[in-house]
Amino acid sequence: MPWICRSKFPILKAQGVYDLMISKETLLEIFIEKKMTDTEIANLYKVDRTHIVHQRKAFGITKDSLRDQAIPIIGQKLISQGYTVKYMKEDNKTQNIDFLVDEDSKIKVMISKGLNDGRYMFALTTQEKHKNIESDYRVQLTNGRFRILYSKVCDFIIFVGIRHDKYHYWIIPAEDLGDELQTVAVSNSPQNRFFKYYDNWNLIKSRLQS
Repeated sequence: MPWICRSKFPILKAQGVYDLMISKETLLEIFIEKKMTDTEIANLYKVDRTHIVHQRKAFGITKDSLRDQAIPIIGQKLISQGYTVKYMKEDNKTQNIDFLVDEDSKIKVMISKGLNDGRYMFALTTQEKHKNIESDYRVQLTNGRFRILYSKVCDFIIFVGIRHDKYHYWIIPAEDLGDELQTVAVSNSPQNRFFKYYDNWNLIKSRLQS
């Protein structure tokens, strides 16, 4: 898919179907300042999302990490439901939790891009080579991997699945994961063992009211 330069405007030739003309300044404005996703920009210009991705890369306009993108979105999601929310890693990146809600509920966030079959996989353990040490909240399993005892660290883990710029949330109480589970595989299928947690933000409210 060749790039052809005309004046200051790069043109993406989409296999002879159309020419997409968009300046770097415009793309910076709508992608960075207005925080539009690749999909939203593609819909605006009536092109395939991959063309926007290629053009961004050609200009050197890169996304934040998935985590950097998700954290403020989750924070706003919590705020929109009436909670007071504090981002705990603002000043201390070593914090074990991400959010403190209503000065009470501790929330950790995990993020996955997802698999082609619609599942999102999350690892709850780390390898022995990472040289973790056992503590009051971290244990070494019989297979040598280390596992955080999340029930001692947080009240909820919000598992965030991101696919094609769409966000899915599973709000799971940490105590429901036990202390030995090593991998969480979630999907929005009713057959999935974690389906009852899908988009179930009321669990946080229920804990705060108990």
